[in-house]
Amino acid sequence: TLRIFFKFRRRLLGELCRAAVRTLMVYFEALAGEALVPGVIVAVQTFGDRINFHPHLHLLVTEGGVDRAVTFRRLPQLDDARLAEIFAREVLRLLVDGGLLSPEWAERILSWWHTGFNVHCRVLNFIRLLELTFVAEKPPPALVFEQVALTAAEESGGLLRTAGDSYGWRQTRRKTRAGA
Repeated sequence: TLRIFFKFRRRLLGELCRAAVRTLMVYFEALAGEALVPGVIVAVQTFGDRINFHPHLHLLVTEGGVDRAVTFRRLPQLDDARLAEIFAREVLRLLVDGGLLSPEWAERILSWWHTGFNVHCRVLNFIRLLELTFVAEKPPPALVFEQVALTAAEESGGLLRTAGDSYGWRQTRRKTRAGA
């Protein structure tokens, strides 16, 4: 099992996150025909249901990405099987490049009926707010997720703290909501 590499080399978990983001960018570019930058939040979880070591990722991903013209482009529903295949190749490349796995073993794993890699996509309704907000206000791409998260927190009655206060967005948004 490949989990052993991540158990004793915890820095690989960060590389695992980067492999997931690369997977999304490769997949989005294949669908859109041009490079898109998706909004992504990644959380690493290192245990499974039985409290065993089971490194895996949870991702919150936009339903599209921002192109060079800073326009959000929505993509059709994601294909779990295709994403799992790309992710498997990215992770195996990571392990081969790191000298932890031979190229022959990587190819052998990819030939198995079930490689051990799995992707499950589920669409959350509030992510669609990203597209509407982006079209209406055209904020800088770095602020898109702050907008989505704040909007989701406000609508659910939750509290969200953010590190920065870039471009005065929060004050503007609150004034706009109060004035509406």
